[in-house]
Amino acid sequence: CHQHQTSVSTLLSAQVFCSTGAWRACAQLPTACILAIAQLQPMVPIATASCNCSARGLNLQNRSSQTVVRAMFSDTKATPIAEYKNAGPEPKRFTVANGQLANVAAASFAALARFGTGGFASGYKSQLVPNDGKYAVASIGSRKVSETSKVSTFKRPVKSIDLYEFTGCPFCKKVREAVSILDLDVTVYPSPKGGKVWRPKAVEMGGKAQFPFIVDNNTGKQMYESDDIIKYLFQDYGDGQVPLALRLGFATALTCGLALAPR
Repeated sequence: CHQHQTSVSTLLSAQVFCSTGAWRACAQLPTACILAIAQLQPMVPIATASCNCSARGLNLQNRSSQTVVRAMFSDTKATPIAEYKNAGPEPKRFTVANGQLANVAAASFAALARFGTGGFASGYKSQLVPNDGKYAVASIGSRKVSETSKVSTFKRPVKSIDLYEFTGCPFCKKVREAVSILDLDVTVYPSPKGGKVWRPKAVEMGGKAQFPFIVDNNTGKQMYESDDIIKYLFQDYGDGQVPLALRLGFATALTCGLALAPR
């Protein structure tokens, strides 16, 4: 900024600015200086500049996508003077990392074995509606896919619901599916066999090493037995209707076990 016979730091410490147009009209401050000021001090206090022009001040705001210079006087329009660019790696299409294909396939098998149970919230519906520009999972021409469910009409727990379980248990998987269908905010405490952290706590609270074990801090309920837990959750935090895939007794437990087998 030698053309203005001062430094950027001096300009910043003085906190006195004209608009970009005023600088150019009164002091011929080059665009490079204005860019430097915007980068060094994205948000500056506004003060009236002591120059013989009609400028009323300058507002430099740092926003997520660009640095905007807003000239607050009648004869100059707001003009973007700098834009931030993505400094990270170039976006790439999703691919499975080397050596992970078997793990991804094994984890995906559960959805197939359980016919997607737990993948959709209670009362899920999708339909094509006019595209209003807001987020949608997919759009087709001038229309987009709108997704709705009944979850917004259900009672929501205020306090935490604690679930003690472990991944390899088919009965625990049933309860996890119910939690997903009801879209419940549940704190899960992994309690595998031989676990030294949460398993002993569950045994201490409930009196036996049986899983799943649930503690509802809203009602004080403590429960074992997956079918009882599922029925309770749908009665208190749903519409009372347990989905067919979760009330087939032995068939439900068997398919949950098969779903976990590859893992």
